[in-house]
Amino acid sequence: EDKPNVIKSLSQLSISQPLRKKTKNEDKLASNSNNNNNNKSEDIVKMTKTNDYDLTEKFLNILVNQTQHKVDQCTTELLSQSLSCPKTLFLSHVESRLVEFIRLHHIDLIRKINYQVNKFKDLIRETQLFETLSSYSLTNEQKQVVDCLINIRQTQLETFEEMTMLEARIVCKSLPQSIDDLDKLILIDETLLNYMSTNNNISFKDETRQQYRKKIREYKRQSLMKNFEEYETIIEENEYLYQEELLKFEYELSKDIEPVNSLMNSLYYYLNHRTDRLIRDIRYKEAIFRIKLNHPHSHGSSSSSSFKIDSVSLSRSDY
Repeated sequence: EDKPNVIKSLSQLSISQPLRKKTKNEDKLASNSNNNNNNKSEDIVKMTKTNDYDLTEKFLNILVNQTQHKVDQCTTELLSQSLSCPKTLFLSHVESRLVEFIRLHHIDLIRKINYQVNKFKDLIRETQLFETLSSYSLTNEQKQVVDCLINIRQTQLETFEEMTMLEARIVCKSLPQSIDDLDKLILIDETLLNYMSTNNNISFKDETRQQYRKKIREYKRQSLMKNFEEYETIIEENEYLYQEELLKFEYELSKDIEPVNSLMNSLYYYLNHRTDRLIRDIRYKEAIFRIKLNHPHSHGSSSSSSFKIDSVSLSRSDY
């Protein structure tokens, strides 16, 4: 019977712990905290450029409101992103995506290995052909002509690479921003459109918008056509210059060297092999580029979304 009274009396007791001496580290932390508070006060005075209390308070209120506004914006964006995420993720779905990821990674790894092996073989063969060409006694001027031929072909292939990447963008419906932003430069007058559209003519607004989109697509198509025409002009000019320099070189050699055919064959073998190797490099880059366009990473989806286009019909026969 006395137990409840004992428990009640114990619950009413307050047990005090003995005072603990502060360590040197705690004193140092407290000192640093006071110094930080003083530094913050000095920083606020520097930011406001005044010692007036009211102005400082007003400045801090504005700063707090701006910070809160940014926090609200981030919160809203996070909420909107969370809505697109599935509430539940099934294990079977995760497993299937992992299997697909491993399969694509395996294909990509094999492609890279094969590309590196073939490229290494091409470079070995190219070195052998260059050594054969170097075995002929060429003058400095003749060596400069060979370098000139290499540079002309290099410039031509760089233009060909740009054109190839643009073709890949068209196929993947992911135009360059300079082309895709044309609809932002040619804006439709919404005020005038709303004014002209009446209740009796509701379809006028839709028809006008449809015509506007059609004109934008046509303008984009013409811009792309112009780009391809410029690319082809540069490629043709370089090809003409390349063949011209090659014929001049062969003609000049015929004056000094009798066995011209052997030397020219070595030059042809070297230049053609180098050209084929560079074209294979471009085709490999094109394949990788198409994969990136068709399967963009999740962190790049927002930036690449602005590059998407409706439809610009441009066939190979157009250019």
